[in-house]
Amino acid sequence: MYSRRKGGRRTIRKCRTAQAAAWAALGLMLCVSKTARAGEGNEIGYMVFFVDAKDHATKIFNTQRGSVLDGTALSVSFPEQMIGSDGHIWNSRESSPQEFLVTQDGVHKYYVEYEQGEAVKEAPDPEDAQRARLELWVKKAWEAECAVMGRNPEENRNPAVVVGNAAENDKRLRNLISAVQDTGWHYFFLIGKDYTPDTLRIGTDFDAVYSAVQEDVFTLGGCRYEVCRVGVKRRWDPDACAHRWTKISQTPGGCLEYGEENWRCGQCEAEEKTFLPALGHLDGNGDSLCDQCGARAFSQEAGSRIAAVLDTGTGERPLSFTCIDEDYRGTGHMLYLADETLSMESLGVSQEWFESADYNGSFVRQYLNLGFGNSISLSGALLSVLRGDGDGVGDLALLLSEEEAAHYQLMGRIAPAGGRWALRTADRDGGGMRTVAPDGSIETRPVEGLGASGCGIRPAVLLEAPKAGEEAQKRRWARGDVQMRRIGKETYRFRCVDEDYSDAGDTHKSTALFLCDRVIRSDIDRTDTSLKPLQFGKNNNYKDSYIRAWLNENSRGSDFQTETAYIGVNTAYTGASAEGESWQLSEHSFTGHAIGFQLMQDRMFCLSLEEALRYREELWSFGEKGTDGCKGQISPYSRGYYLRTPFYSEDTSGNFLYTDRIYAVDLEKGNIHPADTDSETYGIRPAFTLPQG
Repeated sequence: MYSRRKGGRRTIRKCRTAQAAAWAALGLMLCVSKTARAGEGNEIGYMVFFVDAKDHATKIFNTQRGSVLDGTALSVSFPEQMIGSDGHIWNSRESSPQEFLVTQDGVHKYYVEYEQGEAVKEAPDPEDAQRARLELWVKKAWEAECAVMGRNPEENRNPAVVVGNAAENDKRLRNLISAVQDTGWHYFFLIGKDYTPDTLRIGTDFDAVYSAVQEDVFTLGGCRYEVCRVGVKRRWDPDACAHRWTKISQTPGGCLEYGEENWRCGQCEAEEKTFLPALGHLDGNGDSLCDQCGARAFSQEAGSRIAAVLDTGTGERPLSFTCIDEDYRGTGHMLYLADETLSMESLGVSQEWFESADYNGSFVRQYLNLGFGNSISLSGALLSVLRGDGDGVGDLALLLSEEEAAHYQLMGRIAPAGGRWALRTADRDGGGMRTVAPDGSIETRPVEGLGASGCGIRPAVLLEAPKAGEEAQKRRWARGDVQMRRIGKETYRFRCVDEDYSDAGDTHKSTALFLCDRVIRSDIDRTDTSLKPLQFGKNNNYKDSYIRAWLNENSRGSDFQTETAYIGVNTAYTGASAEGESWQLSEHSFTGHAIGFQLMQDRMFCLSLEEALRYREELWSFGEKGTDGCKGQISPYSRGYYLRTPFYSEDTSGNFLYTDRIYAVDLEKGNIHPADTDSETYGIRPAFTLPQG
């Protein structure tokens, strides 16, 4: 113990308190008692500090204050060992009690020093082991779920790992089992909180074999936890399978003939044969040649114009040609003349057109046959021309003779092209070449420097007469016929449900309606970084909906030969069908309200309520097994599928108001009812139309 004395009114230094409150709560006591007194006299003040031996500013216990008569002997009792709020044991340097004599004026300070010892080993919480036990099972359950779903275990855990009732139990089962897309065994865990996990729904809702083993049972926080390990192997009955199609062979068709494709499901190994529609000849670039097969299949006559592109070596130069002869020299072929005069500079040519008045040996002829003839986009269709004034070698492109130019001018077949252009005919003296002036007159120009003087050329080419009027092979689609279309990342089978479809505008274009044989789940684009499933939209207007935008974006390239259908929604409805009615539902369950004309056209679309009623027998039917295939479609992200018809609501003025209610087909409840537009539990079942042959 150390003591210090200061004058009566001097300021006492303030110390920070470290542990006093905690020790006081523990019931530690300090005793300061008078043991002797010398006699009557002045009262002397005293303070007893209990401090850290290394830092007297750190108090270990509350400071004791008092006053006694001069000469009094005090006995100070204190705990020799204390537990601090920091969890450590503090030991006094001196044993208790200690005595000291209070004498002389002033305030006397006395210090009892403590040293910090080991940390106190707290008594363990009796439920810590159970918490760790639950954490271990939750971790295992989450890792197993990620393995089934193909996700990253580093994601935030799914809180639905622990289930507390039958609804949560069944939802977890459907979510996990519907994600299994092969025939192997997969394992996951059900953890029930005050609930015994139930796996019987697997056998009733899925075509699968399964095992269920109770792994653990324990109590935590008054709740009973039961852990069940589930193994599932899907059998994939072809009639109930949510198919994953892969193309195994293809017989390409032509522009006029159908082709064939053979597909196999990687899950149930079912196979399908589909026809590739014959698209007919297409000419998107206007060169009169089919873009697919290269045939001349488009009607042409004198005056018809075609387009071409010439690779000059420094860039592409667009050209156009006009037919000036439908039967060139009795060959049955068609002669086309360039519509503009081509200068040496525009063709990237630096050598003069003619070295002499001999066309057969000229540079311009060599260029037209080699450079021009091989670099023009029409090169594969060019016919060789054997000229009467030639050398026995055919020309792929050539200049007109004076006789031909005059003849076609007389017939009005050659339009002015601006600038002078050369012919292949020499003048009678052989000193120059005949040329066509801008006004159409024909005159002689010297051979030397002809091209450099600004005289250009107008090449002529010979093409086959087209075989026009050929029609693509037509096919009459019948109910049950199938087509495959890729949407997003997967290929889906569509089945014909109407051989004579009329769209919302009743245009009656003689088309067949094909409906997808599977519900596209709302989590179709779910990834490790994007977890939000697809919703209908911000309101119940299909025109601006998220699902319409998604369909249009993800079906590009899969709409070949499909017809554009008018799908404007002009009527909203109230009402719902009764649960369990399924395809026996009645249109009398709904009341229509006109909402005005809406213009909307798509190639891939969702059904309207009117169409759903028209095809009610197909709504719960999937594949050849019909309604029995419905169960395989149900998951937490496809408990049903959206229609495009809104639920009718009004504003305060009685006008139609777009809200958050949209009609949907419910596969679980077996009815049609309004659903929330921000729901994540409904998918998409698209449709499209094909023309009937």
